[in-house]
Amino acid sequence: MHLNYGDAMKRKTHDILGLAIGLWVSKVFPITNSFLANFLSVIAMSVFINRVIDGFGGHRGFRRTPYTHSLFGLLLISIAAILLLYCFAYLLGFGTFIHLLQNMFAVLFSIGFAHLLADLMTADGVYLFWPFTKKRVSATRRRYDDVLLNGLAIFFSLMIILLYLYVELRPWL
Repeated sequence: MHLNYGDAMKRKTHDILGLAIGLWVSKVFPITNSFLANFLSVIAMSVFINRVIDGFGGHRGFRRTPYTHSLFGLLLISIAAILLLYCFAYLLGFGTFIHLLQNMFAVLFSIGFAHLLADLMTADGVYLFWPFTKKRVSATRRRYDDVLLNGLAIFFSLMIILLYLYVELRPWL
Protein backbone atom coordinates (compact mmCIF):
# COMPACT_ATOMS: atom_id res chain seq x y z
CA MET A 1 0.00 0.00 0.00
CA HIS A 2 1.37 3.39 -0.99
CA LEU A 3 0.93 6.14 1.58
CA ASN A 4 0.69 9.65 0.18
CA TYR A 5 1.40 12.33 2.76
CA GLY A 6 0.99 15.29 0.40
CA ASP A 7 -0.68 17.78 2.72
CA ALA A 8 -0.26 15.96 6.00
CA MET A 9 2.28 16.71 8.66
CA LYS A 10 5.38 14.60 8.31
CA ARG A 11 4.89 10.93 9.22
CA LYS A 12 7.45 11.03 12.02
CA THR A 13 5.74 14.07 13.52
CA HIS A 14 2.40 12.24 13.62
CA ASP A 15 3.99 9.13 15.15
CA ILE A 16 5.92 10.98 17.87
CA LEU A 17 3.01 13.28 18.74
CA GLY A 18 0.66 10.28 18.86
CA LEU A 19 3.08 8.43 21.12
CA ALA A 20 3.35 11.40 23.49
CA ILE A 21 -0.41 11.90 23.78
CA GLY A 22 -1.12 8.16 23.89
CA LEU A 23 1.35 7.60 26.74
CA TRP A 24 -0.26 10.26 28.90
CA VAL A 25 -3.76 9.02 28.20
CA SER A 26 -2.57 5.50 29.06
CA LYS A 27 -1.65 6.83 32.52
CA VAL A 28 -5.38 7.39 33.12
CA PHE A 29 -6.56 4.43 31.02
CA PRO A 30 -3.78 1.82 31.37
CA ILE A 31 -3.55 -0.92 28.78
CA THR A 32 -1.43 -3.20 30.99
CA ASN A 33 0.20 -3.06 34.42
CA SER A 34 3.63 -3.54 32.86
CA PHE A 35 5.50 -0.36 31.97
CA LEU A 36 7.30 -1.95 29.01
CA ALA A 37 4.20 -3.66 27.59
CA ASN A 38 2.20 -0.45 27.93
CA PHE A 39 4.95 1.59 26.24
CA LEU A 40 5.28 -0.86 23.35
CA SER A 41 1.48 -1.09 22.97
CA VAL A 42 1.17 2.68 22.66
CA ILE A 43 3.99 2.75 20.06
CA ALA A 44 2.16 0.10 18.01
CA MET A 45 -1.17 1.90 18.38
CA SER A 46 0.37 5.23 17.30
CA VAL A 47 1.90 3.72 14.18
CA PHE A 48 -1.31 1.78 13.42
CA ILE A 49 -3.83 4.60 13.79
CA ASN A 50 -1.65 7.12 11.91
CA ARG A 51 -1.25 4.70 8.99
CA VAL A 52 -4.99 4.02 8.92
CA ILE A 53 -5.88 7.73 9.00
CA ASP A 54 -3.49 8.64 6.19
CA GLY A 55 -3.37 5.35 4.32
CA PHE A 56 -6.84 3.89 3.83
CA GLY A 57 -8.59 6.51 1.75
CA GLY A 58 -7.15 9.28 3.89
CA HIS A 59 -5.78 11.16 0.91
CA ARG A 60 -7.09 11.56 -2.59
CA GLY A 61 -4.16 12.82 -4.60
CA PHE A 62 -2.65 15.53 -2.44
CA ARG A 63 -5.90 16.37 -0.60
CA ARG A 64 -7.18 14.94 2.66
CA THR A 65 -10.52 13.22 2.60
CA PRO A 66 -13.20 13.83 5.22
CA TYR A 67 -13.67 10.09 5.81
CA THR A 68 -10.56 9.81 7.96
CA HIS A 69 -9.72 13.44 8.75
CA SER A 70 -12.83 14.22 10.82
CA LEU A 71 -13.99 13.52 14.36
CA PHE A 72 -16.74 11.24 13.03
CA GLY A 73 -14.29 9.32 10.84
CA LEU A 74 -11.88 8.99 13.75
CA LEU A 75 -14.68 7.65 15.93
CA LEU A 76 -15.59 5.03 13.30
CA ILE A 77 -11.94 4.01 12.81
CA SER A 78 -11.43 3.65 16.57
CA ILE A 79 -14.61 1.60 17.01
CA ALA A 80 -13.69 -0.66 14.06
CA ALA A 81 -10.19 -1.24 15.47
CA ILE A 82 -11.56 -2.12 18.90
CA LEU A 83 -14.18 -4.47 17.41
CA LEU A 84 -11.43 -6.25 15.45
CA LEU A 85 -9.34 -6.61 18.60
CA TYR A 86 -12.36 -7.95 20.46
CA CYS A 87 -13.05 -10.54 17.73
CA PHE A 88 -9.42 -11.69 17.67
CA ALA A 89 -9.33 -11.96 21.46
CA TYR A 90 -12.58 -13.91 21.51
CA LEU A 91 -11.43 -16.28 18.76
CA LEU A 92 -8.10 -16.84 20.52
CA GLY A 93 -9.91 -17.72 23.73
CA PHE A 94 -8.93 -14.70 25.81
CA GLY A 95 -12.55 -14.18 26.80
CA THR A 96 -14.05 -10.79 27.38
CA PHE A 97 -11.97 -7.97 28.70
CA ILE A 98 -14.26 -5.00 28.18
CA HIS A 99 -12.39 -2.73 30.61
CA LEU A 100 -9.20 -3.24 28.62
CA LEU A 101 -10.97 -2.51 25.33
CA GLN A 102 -12.40 0.70 26.80
CA ASN A 103 -8.90 1.78 27.79
CA MET A 104 -7.51 0.86 24.38
CA PHE A 105 -10.32 2.83 22.72
CA ALA A 106 -9.45 5.90 24.81
CA VAL A 107 -5.76 5.64 23.85
CA LEU A 108 -6.49 4.97 20.15
CA PHE A 109 -8.94 7.85 19.92
CA SER A 110 -6.55 10.25 21.67
CA ILE A 111 -3.72 9.32 19.28
CA GLY A 112 -6.04 9.86 16.32
CA PHE A 113 -7.18 13.16 17.81
CA ALA A 114 -3.52 14.23 18.08
CA HIS A 115 -3.20 13.38 14.36
CA LEU A 116 -6.17 15.62 13.56
CA LEU A 117 -4.75 18.44 15.69
CA ALA A 118 -1.42 18.22 13.89
CA ASP A 119 -3.14 18.38 10.49
CA LEU A 120 -5.30 21.21 11.79
CA MET A 121 -2.08 23.21 12.13
CA THR A 122 -1.49 23.07 8.36
CA ALA A 123 -2.93 25.38 5.71
CA ASP A 124 -5.25 22.69 4.32
CA GLY A 125 -6.72 21.83 7.71
CA VAL A 126 -9.17 19.00 8.36
CA TYR A 127 -12.88 18.33 7.90
CA LEU A 128 -13.41 18.46 11.65
CA PHE A 129 -17.22 18.34 11.69
CA TRP A 130 -17.88 16.10 8.67
CA PRO A 131 -20.55 14.74 7.84
CA PHE A 132 -22.40 17.81 9.13
CA THR A 133 -20.30 20.16 7.01
CA LYS A 134 -17.57 19.72 4.39
CA LYS A 135 -15.89 22.94 5.50
CA ARG A 136 -12.23 22.51 6.32
CA VAL A 137 -10.91 23.97 9.56
CA SER A 138 -7.34 25.27 9.72
CA ALA A 139 -5.52 27.07 12.52
CA THR A 140 -2.53 28.33 10.53
CA ARG A 141 -1.31 29.05 7.02
CA ARG A 142 1.76 26.83 7.38
CA ARG A 143 2.60 24.04 4.96
CA TYR A 144 2.72 20.39 6.01
CA ASP A 145 6.50 20.29 5.55
CA ASP A 146 7.21 23.51 7.46
CA VAL A 147 10.42 22.90 9.41
CA LEU A 148 9.40 25.13 12.33
CA LEU A 149 5.94 23.57 12.70
CA ASN A 150 7.23 19.99 12.55
CA GLY A 151 10.22 20.85 14.73
CA LEU A 152 8.07 22.42 17.47
CA ALA A 153 5.63 19.51 17.42
CA ILE A 154 8.47 16.99 17.72
CA PHE A 155 10.26 19.03 20.42
CA PHE A 156 7.18 19.32 22.64
CA SER A 157 6.27 15.69 22.01
CA LEU A 158 9.73 14.56 23.10
CA MET A 159 9.45 16.72 26.23
CA ILE A 160 6.11 15.05 27.04
CA ILE A 161 7.62 11.59 26.45
CA LEU A 162 10.64 12.38 28.65
CA LEU A 163 8.36 13.66 31.41
CA TYR A 164 6.27 10.49 31.14
CA LEU A 165 9.42 8.33 31.34
CA TYR A 166 10.65 10.28 34.36
CA VAL A 167 7.32 9.84 36.18
CA GLU A 168 7.14 6.14 35.33
CA LEU A 169 10.78 5.28 36.05
CA ARG A 170 11.30 7.57 39.05
CA PRO A 171 10.66 4.76 41.58
CA TRP A 172 13.63 2.85 40.12
CA LEU A 173 16.01 5.79 39.92
